[in-house]
Amino acid sequence: MTKEAFEERRFAAKTAKVIEQANEIMEEYSGDQLTLRQLHYQFVARDLYENTMRNYKKLGDIIRNGRMAGLISWDLVQDRTRGLTGYGGGSSGPAQAIRSASYGYKEPLWDTQPVKVEVWVEKDALTGVLTDPAYDHRLWYFATKGYPSISSLKEAADRYKRQDQRGESTVILYFSDHDPEGLHMPEQVGEALEQFGVTNVEIRRMGLTMEQIREHQPPASAAKRGSSRIQSYYDATGTDEAWELDALKPAVIQQLIVDEVLKIRDDDLWEAALEKEAEGEEMMTRIARNYDEIVQFLDDREYGEDNDAF
Repeated sequence: MTKEAFEERRFAAKTAKVIEQANEIMEEYSGDQLTLRQLHYQFVARDLYENTMRNYKKLGDIIRNGRMAGLISWDLVQDRTRGLTGYGGGSSGPAQAIRSASYGYKEPLWDTQPVKVEVWVEKDALTGVLTDPAYDHRLWYFATKGYPSISSLKEAADRYKRQDQRGESTVILYFSDHDPEGLHMPEQVGEALEQFGVTNVEIRRMGLTMEQIREHQPPASAAKRGSSRIQSYYDATGTDEAWELDALKPAVIQQLIVDEVLKIRDDDLWEAALEKEAEGEEMMTRIARNYDEIVQFLDDREYGEDNDAF
């Protein structure tokens, strides 16, 4: 964990206590980075303060100042909405490019699986939580940013219908808040896909569920009174309280994904695809290792062919 000071600051005892509490919470996450929003919900869940926008903004100021003063690690708080993008990289030569490509060589492991898996999550801010399980298990994931757009649903429907032609199906692992809209989103997605003629998709709402709420005790808030679905939500759940998915620890969400993937995936097919991938990586490594000799061989062959023309 990297603590680096860029300014001198003196903190009041109350503020220093918040910094201490923030460090304790973040250290519990075993090196996982948290967004400020997730950290805020952990403060609320532990009754360290009330769930208000004023407290959220104040915590952001304290975290910012604590990091600048070298009291909070720069590695533990993540802004998943901003980052450097572009094409400024490169390789020192073709051999290095091939070697680098070999490290990242991936077979499309799910191509051999009759049942595919995708992860859909309501909030873009939570996509960082999906990175590790998605990388480890080669999953596609999609942040719907609330209700998905009709264009994204049409694109998904076309994708699933192409799979259907190959005799394949898809399971969508859906994550959303436990509120009137969050419960309705998977249902709405299913209805839209059915309207587009999709018949080979199963939607499994993985969270946030009432069972998870009882187990993990995330902080509650009042469901939006202005929601057109507030009555149906109350009828279905018997409560007018709501809970946000952000309040769950990233490790909990990640484990839910991994457990479900392992239930769905055909491990024999998966291992066979991994073996093929390892063979491809080794071949690329051999090419990189013997690059100069291969180029010389090709040059000699091309020279010989040119001479044959005469």
